[in-house]
Amino acid sequence: MPRITDGNSKMGAVANLSLPPVLTCNKKAPCAKRGCYAKCFRRFPIVRDTWAHNFDQWKRRPDVYERQIDDHLNEHVPSLFRWHVAGDIPDAAYWEMMLRIAEYHWDVKFLVFTKQYHFIKGRIPSNMSVVLSAWPGMPIPAGLRRRFRVAWLNDHNQPDDRIPKNALTCHGNCEACGLCWELKSIGRDVKFDRH
Repeated sequence: MPRITDGNSKMGAVANLSLPPVLTCNKKAPCAKRGCYAKCFRRFPIVRDTWAHNFDQWKRRPDVYERQIDDHLNEHVPSLFRWHVAGDIPDAAYWEMMLRIAEYHWDVKFLVFTKQYHFIKGRIPSNMSVVLSAWPGMPIPAGLRRRFRVAWLNDHNQPDDRIPKNALTCHGNCEACGLCWELKSIGRDVKFDRH
């Protein structure tokens, strides 16, 4: 069964599911080679094993993986769910599974930050917030930029002049804030200080 956690110190009590970074991420993204904050997972065996387990479950039995996520959400019914605190959308079939899960659970607000721009296609349910992750110098396809909000890396050593002046600043604790699930409706991007 995929391991869904009920939060962490940064997010608060927000249900989430993660995959291993790098293996599932956009290999062309700047963070793939330098600066991935999630690579530190190697130092934490429980975290490392959980994320590897989730990816292995997806690769071996995607139908079972989807059904078990569905069962978990039926049982626990979180108000907020975040895909991939670490890792990213590994393939097109996974993206389609995420869309189906959102369609099965209209009472849950889903959020995904992604640099796997090429997978973001099709009709997206209104309870699914897609936020494009961007690092300084990382191009964002114009069509996607018009359609989705962006989570910008705010790196004081490498300023990105594309960050809108009115971008929200993340201070942590998704449970208390929840604005990233609403970025599209409020018409604003968000920025995260490099950590």
